[in-house]
Amino acid sequence: MQLLEEIWAGNTATRWIVAAATLAAIPVVVRVVDVTLGRQARTGADGPRARWLASLATAVRDPARALIRLAGLWLIVHEVLTLPAWLRPWVEGALYFGLMLACGWIGARLAEAAVDSYLVRAAERGPAQVDGLLRPLFRAAAVGFVWMVVLVLGLDNAGYEVGALLTGLGIGGLALAMASKDLLSDYLGGIYIMINRPFAVGDKILFKDKWAVVLEFGLRATTLRDFDINHKIIVPNGQFTSNAIVNISDHPGSMILMNIRLSLTNDVGRVAHALSLVQEVLQAHPEVRYIWSKLDHFDDYAFTLRIHYDVLEFKQRIRVKSEVNLAIARGFQAHGIKFAALPVRAMQAAAAEPDNAFVG
Repeated sequence: MQLLEEIWAGNTATRWIVAAATLAAIPVVVRVVDVTLGRQARTGADGPRARWLASLATAVRDPARALIRLAGLWLIVHEVLTLPAWLRPWVEGALYFGLMLACGWIGARLAEAAVDSYLVRAAERGPAQVDGLLRPLFRAAAVGFVWMVVLVLGLDNAGYEVGALLTGLGIGGLALAMASKDLLSDYLGGIYIMINRPFAVGDKILFKDKWAVVLEFGLRATTLRDFDINHKIIVPNGQFTSNAIVNISDHPGSMILMNIRLSLTNDVGRVAHALSLVQEVLQAHPEVRYIWSKLDHFDDYAFTLRIHYDVLEFKQRIRVKSEVNLAIARGFQAHGIKFAALPVRAMQAAAAEPDNAFVG
């Protein structure tokens, strides 16, 4: 028994054995808690309460592991071992800071899960009262509040003068806001989008001459997917307040408005036949809804046909439009209907190729 009372590096052998046993027990406790939470997370399909508990278990698994490890080390350092006077404040301070972060992490995850649970219940009660635009705001507000509380309590327990610190942070925050006007503009743009709702997550929009679908909305930036190159595009929200946004989600596909200019060398009968051909091509295409076609106007060098049709599926708009154009061109060629050229080009073509049957 005397061996257990011998001093090793400032602590008795008994204390070292207890510290080693505690250190060995930490992974066991972490494993037990992780398995318990994992089992709860997998049994979330038996009603709203079970799904809510499953979401909580999923949310806190990672921070719970970190909290248990740090709590075990804190117990060893604070209650079991006696560290040198110069080392103890540093080790305890580092562990205290880690515990504060772990508690904030758990609190933030619980706040996010609570917000998501509220949004699900709100959606179940009736029409969409909240959507993908408000969700980031609610989550950011809840997480920010949790971290603010954890920071204030942690600094107060650590012995800092929180009031003076908050005053200094307020002045520094004002200076930081003035220095980061673009960042502030992005957040204000996010608030503008949430209030005015020019689009929602999943909508198809035309922005800066690019067709895109809204993948995700954040308070500072919005994620789009470009239809042409299929890349994700991160757009700061401040840009939405200074550029036009065309929302086409209510439209069944892609609306096409186009002009076809016919040469004045075509007689009126051919112009009328051209209108009939255009209508036949559009009505025959299975992926097109014909709206109207008309002789819109004529001037000193062309008859202008105006055509309106819809491509039923937005993603197929490029292919379908090409097929329609080719079919119209084939029909015009087959019936000797000439397209118009620009006035200067028309004179050049007439001089160089007087028998051109397609452009006149």
